[in-house]
Amino acid sequence: MAEVQSRELLMGAVSAGCLGRLPLRVVSRGNRSHGPKQQQFVPDQALWHAQQEVWQRLQSQLARASTNSRQIPALQSDHYVQFNEPELVASVVRDLWSELNL
Repeated sequence: MAEVQSRELLMGAVSAGCLGRLPLRVVSRGNRSHGPKQQQFVPDQALWHAQQEVWQRLQSQLARASTNSRQIPALQSDHYVQFNEPELVASVVRDLWSELNL
């Protein structure tokens, strides 16, 4: 019950457009495999997939918080995008910096 309430609270925490045109980039992991590293924390595959669905919805909802946003998939990354694809993260930051300094 508490897990469901927490999920509903998180899903409603960010409303669409609440950040106006604030530039926002959401880098989301793309690798959703249920490998051995993740299995130690969530051994039930059905639960793992359900959690991933919720996480993806939260990431998409976060991206909709600004009318000037993009969600960028990090296709080779699991949870730690900044470690798995540091060049992608750096590229997103550089691109955003360039946009802001026209």
